[in-house]
Amino acid sequence: PIMAKSSTQKVITLSVTEAELYAATSCAQDMLFVYRLMRTLDMKVQLPMILECDNKGTIDLSRNWSVGGRTRHVDVRLYMLRDLNEDKIIQMKWVKGEQNSADLGTKNLDHASHAKHTKTLCGDNDENF
Repeated sequence: PIMAKSSTQKVITLSVTEAELYAATSCAQDMLFVYRLMRTLDMKVQLPMILECDNKGTIDLSRNWSVGGRTRHVDVRLYMLRDLNEDKIIQMKWVKGEQNSADLGTKNLDHASHAKHTKTLCGDNDENF
């Protein structure tokens, strides 16, 4: 399933990595909701669910328990991603920025990039473009 949500974050972050970590945690919470809903309906869910991200620092924080000088301020509740990663429920996967279709809802894109991401999310039907 595809779920889309765009809103301003309710916190002030000190880095792009921290902002992406907040967004990834929010996305993981939504993924868990859909996972539990599907399980309640006796539907099979393939694990781990893939969460794509274009920020390597965020992915590193989701996999590594060591905290350095630049990350010790990160809120403890964001470590939920680490637990989900260790439990093999959610797997963070890096994608190149230009291949990240989520940019469609969060960035100003040129026409070619907009058309490419729209085709990816809505299907490859040329009649719509």
